[in-house]
Amino acid sequence: MLLQSSQLPQYKALVDDAVAYGKQHGSDLHAQIAHAADKLAVNFGLEILKIIPGRVSTEVDARLSFDTDGTVCNELELRHTRG
Repeated sequence: MLLQSSQLPQYKALVDDAVAYGKQHGSDLHAQIAHAADKLAVNFGLEILKIIPGRVSTEVDARLSFDTDGTVCNELELRHTRG
């Protein structure tokens, strides 16, 4: 859903914001991409909240959706690589 939505012109600003965030917070390309992907999920979550009241859940990394330890390790790794 995020991939397809991110290609629509009305959401270009969300993608641009996520890319800028990734470049600012990542020390290498891998970290930049990871940060940008996380920020994009947050940006779209905020957009969804404008339409649907209540709580919104967006997966930061869908591969980790049922892996609490993996999610925590992923975030710690991202924090460690921030430049």
